[in-house]
Amino acid sequence: MRASNINKLINYANEKLVNINFNEGCYDVDFILNGNCSYLANLISEVDDGRKLWGQGNPEPMIAIENITLDKSNIQIIGSNKDTLKFTYNNITYIKFKATNIIDKLNEYGSKLNINIVGKSNMNYWGGRATPQIIIEAIEIKNNSVMDF
Repeated sequence: MRASNINKLINYANEKLVNINFNEGCYDVDFILNGNCSYLANLISEVDDGRKLWGQGNPEPMIAIENITLDKSNIQIIGSNKDTLKFTYNNITYIKFKATNIIDKLNEYGSKLNINIVGKSNMNYWGGRATPQIIIEAIEIKNNSVMDF
């Protein structure tokens, strides 16, 4: 490329990319873990212990969990409106409220899924039991292929 064309390239790129939000789908996360992480339940419990510290200037921690592999039949669709997605993996419950668009897209995938999640940790106390869970903010679903390692 000639130096005389650099300004033309910059102007062209600025014109074509003016309406693109490069931050869309990006999340600032505090932890990135694999779905089969052995200490994820402990981390959720420890983060939950600090719940009273969150507020203005100190946001709730976000966690990215990658490579959750499961069978689509293990995903439950629950709630009175059938718009809540729920599944359990590695003894962690994952839940997404108002997930109609994700639920509708599930039909596009085969039976084996590879899922990446960004969410907030939470301890669910019910019936005398404490269950670690992730409240899903964003979810990426892919077919799990034999070519995935």
